[in-house]
Amino acid sequence: MSSRSSSIEARFLRVLAALAWIDGTLADSERRFLRGLGAELRLDPEMSRELEAMLDKPLSRSDFDEALNVFLEVATPEDRALLIDRAERLIEADHERATIELQALHALRELLEPAPQPQSRVLGRLRGILGGGSLGAFARELMGRAAEPETDPESERRRAYATLFGALLYRVIFADRVIEPEEAEHLRSLLADHIGLSGGEVDTVLRAIQLRVAQDVDRQRLCAEFNRITSMEDRLRLLRAMLELAQSDGRISPEEEKEIRLIANFLWIEVQDFVETRRSVVAS
Repeated sequence: MSSRSSSIEARFLRVLAALAWIDGTLADSERRFLRGLGAELRLDPEMSRELEAMLDKPLSRSDFDEALNVFLEVATPEDRALLIDRAERLIEADHERATIELQALHALRELLEPAPQPQSRVLGRLRGILGGGSLGAFARELMGRAAEPETDPESERRRAYATLFGALLYRVIFADRVIEPEEAEHLRSLLADHIGLSGGEVDTVLRAIQLRVAQDVDRQRLCAEFNRITSMEDRLRLLRAMLELAQSDGRISPEEEKEIRLIANFLWIEVQDFVETRRSVVAS
């Protein structure tokens, strides 16, 4: 971004500063991160003074909303991708992940997709982040690889849920690039019993999954689509299913463990919930 005008740099930093304040406090590590980013961007004296002012005075949710909308007026796809990258690093800077920060990051990711929702709804997304949103283009693309699109919205939503649920499970057993017969059979059982799919529906979902996950579909996109249409209860149910599936051949391999943890991270599952769920599955 150093070759871009100071305008986009200023807008970029305002979003991140407001994000840093969104939990009501600004940790020293977050302060250092933002100052370091300012040095990286080679701010002019005026913008440096503005950055220091933002570090001293708390910013509100409305400040975040306004800063993001101003940024989006001129941001390129590259700027959007860079904002997500720096936002993730900022949230990790203090080694604590407040719920409101995770919600804000999730809202940023959804808003910065190629076909975002109206910008004025950013705060609405922050308040309604627990699922129930409409299907995204990626979910429809994923389903469409193996079957004709559903005409009924509820049927489409159900098949999207099943496909995304299955795709994330498939990523787990494919993590070590070896799918054991027990794992494959357990996956079919989960789709049939947990979601209530018929044999033919299971085959359709598996075809869609195998076509895309074998091509290494982006984990983050799968999780973002699943988050869009589910509640935290659904995500914890998926976590349990992933752990049970990975253990179906007698052990959870290191590769499977790593993949489950990464998926849980993108599903915004709290560490204590992950630990408790894993303990209950492994102990059973």
